[in-house]
Amino acid sequence: MIQFHYHKAQHDVPRLGIVKGALLCHIFSDLADVADATRELQRWAAGFGPIDVRIQRYGTRRQHIDLWGPWLAACGPPADRPALRAWLRGSKRWLTNAGRP
Repeated sequence: MIQFHYHKAQHDVPRLGIVKGALLCHIFSDLADVADATRELQRWAAGFGPIDVRIQRYGTRRQHIDLWGPWLAACGPPADRPALRAWLRGSKRWLTNAGRP
């Protein structure tokens, strides 16, 4: 299942129009299989993301899409703590193919 993690920019990124303190969102998949998670992120991006969106840390358990500004309207409610922790740690314990811990 696609999950959303909101956070604040730690510094300015002028080339992207991001200023320190701006709200950003990591979009990630909680699927345990990395290839399945990649496909899920790609499907989400094709339906909701900007054209040519780039998956950060592609092919790893921590892969995600970064969005900000007007694209935040496409994002959903924040991930719960166990799902976020599992993703950050790359833990298979809480990641499931059912999308729930």
